[in-house]
Amino acid sequence: MNWLLFAGSLTGVLALAGIARWLDLGGDARIDRDEAVRLAEEQGFSVIDIVLDRAGLAALVRNEANGFMLIRRHGAHFVAHHVRNAENARLDHRFLSLGKITLDLGDQAGIWAAKLRRLAT
Repeated sequence: MNWLLFAGSLTGVLALAGIARWLDLGGDARIDRDEAVRLAEEQGFSVIDIVLDRAGLAALVRNEANGFMLIRRHGAHFVAHHVRNAENARLDHRFLSLGKITLDLGDQAGIWAAKLRRLAT
């Protein structure tokens, strides 16, 4: 009897794990340059400059017209959003915040904050 309960429980757990994998749930999604460029270009955004969050959780891209797009993690996937203005951009040493999203850009944070300031003018 105990073996039957154990086997049933194990089967249930394995079935749920299989469903989660099939649905691409969970995981530790990180973005790289190629993925960021692909996502931006899918939105009709021609990328000329890119910076990645040091943890791989987000990216910021720029086009020739000095337009910006923020690519951030949403669950196990990434989504791209146009940055319409830089009024909510804040620089704190190596961190650049855009509203509720904070990117660790390392030495590039100040450079990208300056680029975003041009968007505000």
